Amino acid sequence: MSVKNLGFIIESLFRVGPENNTYNCCDYHVAWRELVSEFAFRMGIEVPARKKAFLKVLSHLNDEGTQMLFTYSCFGSHFPDERLWDRIGDVRQYHWKERVREAVEALLKKEGRLSPP
Repeated sequence: MSVKNLGFIIESLFRVGPENNTYNCCDYHVAWRELVSEFAFRMGIEVPARKKAFLKVLSHLNDEGTQMLFTYSCFGSHFPDERLWDRIGDVRQYHWKERVREAVEALLKKEGRLSPP
């Protein structure tokens, strides 16, 4: 979620009033691979294509992080936010790719590296 969109979302929720409900609040449905690829593109680097071996995963079954990554990798993850947009309308003002661009530019500036492509 872009923090810059959060104000628009909260304000819209205040306007429609409480309903004692829970919403997933996402800007866009973006697959992890797509997000990582956008960061890599903006930084001018390649995304590694190497994958972990299944047997390696089996040796770490007690690790919650490994379990989460394995299930997300096999089955994906989906946190639908349509119910939120149905309630308040689509109030997003900023696209996630612009936030990635800003994040990479800030990182490269902080590290004193050249600008991204």
